Amino acid sequence: MRFLKSYLLWPWLGILGILSGSLGASWGLAQPSCQFYSGEKTLAALQERQAVLVNGDIDPCELANIYYQLAKITSSPQATVVKNHYLEQCIESAERAIQQNSRAGTAYFLRGLCLGRQGESHGLWSSLKIISPFRENMEIAVKIAPGIDRGGPHRALGRLYYKLPGLLGGDLEESIYHLQQSIKFGPGYWKNHYFLAASYFSWSRYAEAKNTLAQAMILSAQDPDQSDAPERQQNFEDLMDSINAQCPDLSCSMN
Repeated sequence: MRFLKSYLLWPWLGILGILSGSLGASWGLAQPSCQFYSGEKTLAALQERQAVLVNGDIDPCELANIYYQLAKITSSPQATVVKNHYLEQCIESAERAIQQNSRAGTAYFLRGLCLGRQGESHGLWSSLKIISPFRENMEIAVKIAPGIDRGGPHRALGRLYYKLPGLLGGDLEESIYHLQQSIKFGPGYWKNHYFLAASYFSWSRYAEAKNTLAQAMILSAQDPDQSDAPERQQNFEDLMDSINAQCPDLSCSMN
């Protein structure tokens, strides 16, 4: 069952966690480091760490993640140009990491994220060429390292299938599958539950949507990062209102 959605793609993705390199199959040598940036997300902290990486020993995965974070927080008058520059640098850094280690799941995930952010900045219909490479990178990440960023690759694919129109590959059954998988890898992450609730709702599975949304709200309240709390709460209320409007009787009451 497929639905057209007009919302922006991929506004919801955050970056946390560490993925260590594995031993080389042929030579028994440790693969280059490929990890997420784990410091503060302020502009000053990101730029300071960027300078260290660019001028010293480079972990291209960490550098790609920093460029992604810089693109997210950029709000200068030349924001579009600056964001695009950071995203291009993110993609280049991720590709460098893949060249060093073709099994670096984090690198594929980061390359997909930055491609997705590029698509988001231009809108769905003007960035159709982004969809296939985004999906391909996330599918590779799912195979190599599905648990990174608390099920991030599955979460990304789940949202992609939810957002896309049917003619372009949108598929709620696929969306629900991937989001259920994301919960297996990140059961305590509220976004996994919230996005699954939205997909359940769009497929008229209202009782499941309400129960899953309730779990998302509980987990959200326990999240130490409350920087977007008002927006988050509004999204919860909007989805719950939509569920109740479609199914107000006891059959959709929370268990």
